[in-house]
Amino acid sequence: EAAPPHHDRTLLCIHGAGGNSRHWAYQLSLAGELNIRIIAVDLPGHGRSEGRALTTIKEYSLFIQDLTRLLEIERVSLLGHSMGSAVALTVAAGNPALVESLVLIGTCKQFRVAPWLLDSLKKGERPVSFVEMAYHRQVDPRILTSAKEEFARIPVEVLLTDFLACQAFDFEHREPGLNVNCLLLFGEQDRLTPVQYVQSLAALLPNHRLTVIPKAGHMVMIEQPDATNQAIYSFLS
Repeated sequence: EAAPPHHDRTLLCIHGAGGNSRHWAYQLSLAGELNIRIIAVDLPGHGRSEGRALTTIKEYSLFIQDLTRLLEIERVSLLGHSMGSAVALTVAAGNPALVESLVLIGTCKQFRVAPWLLDSLKKGERPVSFVEMAYHRQVDPRILTSAKEEFARIPVEVLLTDFLACQAFDFEHREPGLNVNCLLLFGEQDRLTPVQYVQSLAALLPNHRLTVIPKAGHMVMIEQPDATNQAIYSFLS
């Protein structure tokens, strides 16, 4: 958590499948610049949170709503990455009075999880090629090495549970007109959720702004933290 001395707004950051709160390390610096409280959460079964990974996006969304009640947060902006963006969308659709605005990174209305990835995880294998696909091809080798080391430490059952939850997520049948202000952020070279996916989601988010970050893949907030922070700052301010 990061918070300036005086704040009346909260930004809650929700990581992606198999992720953890450390993925938002670069975004915590925005707290002072925006005069906003920033909380990066570890979802159940992830990072330093106990319990097991939850099996549906809906369950994760209920966890986030319970957390806001526990912290006595009446209005919140949600920053979600990949699976976390699906969680944020579900919270906003189910409890619009709670959500002030959305920042969604690498999102779409229905995820397409590669069958080979699910097959590998069901066999207890962690395919390193998936990590490589999550970053753009010219990424700093040190970032990629760190990502591979982290990936090797994630329990396979957590990865499988999360990706099955993503596979089942479908925002298709929502009524158009989720009127919350929304920033859609994509890495220009995202191979997991290409920016073209935004076209089908845009009709459901009439009050959205699209920003595409150059030289970035799916992990844009780690690959290009300054450009990501500038886009978030511009939107939230």
